[in-house]
Amino acid sequence: MTVSEGFYPNGEIGFVTEIFADSLSHRQSSVWFSSMLGKKTSLVKLEKLLIHILGPTHVETTEYGPGQYTRWFLAWTFRRPSLLDERARLRHGNNSFEVTVPDAVNHERAINEVASRVSAFCVSSPGGWVLTCQQVMSQVQSSSHIILQIQEQGHQPIAHFADESFENVVIPDIVRDALNEQDNTHFLPPEGHFAIQVAIDAATLEKSAAGFIVRVQLACFRHSSRGLKAVEKIRSGMEGEV
Repeated sequence: MTVSEGFYPNGEIGFVTEIFADSLSHRQSSVWFSSMLGKKTSLVKLEKLLIHILGPTHVETTEYGPGQYTRWFLAWTFRRPSLLDERARLRHGNNSFEVTVPDAVNHERAINEVASRVSAFCVSSPGGWVLTCQQVMSQVQSSSHIILQIQEQGHQPIAHFADESFENVVIPDIVRDALNEQDNTHFLPPEGHFAIQVAIDAATLEKSAAGFIVRVQLACFRHSSRGLKAVEKIRSGMEGEV
């Protein structure tokens, strides 16, 4: 941080915030924008702000050191992400559960029964979300392994960030003004705010005393705060309903 940045209003956070706001108005001029930071607290706050606005696939950070001084590097891009970008994948939370199907004659029927229940759960519009649920192809696709993909139907573009605020995330006026001047829909993949891939297979091939046990594994991807809320609501409700 230079002497002039040190006397900048709000210090390096204010300085980089203004760079970010300016980049929103010149987003076609570069693939990546970046800044170096001298405080980790600044990095944490700015990274949180940028992820809230752009989504997790648009922001990268790294640390330079060790040495006498440590510096942090923050970079962001406006390139449109793919729906199943690994950087949007949620690693925390409960992403698997098992379902016992007592009346199935074999494990293939049990797997198909659970797939039908997942589809019915999506039709019920959990949390008020209008969802699509489609079977997708896989290299291991068979009657004993089904993959479904859940998405939002007719997704709403990112437009009103004030309505999607996280706790302790305040969007500065200079950034809000820059956002209001632009079309921000391309921060999202064309398919929308989120996707959940549901892999369904047999936990065991033998029938237990209670029935066939089917394993359900979720791969959740979110591209906005709206998408995160949807994933959390769907994920928490699916196990109890299926």
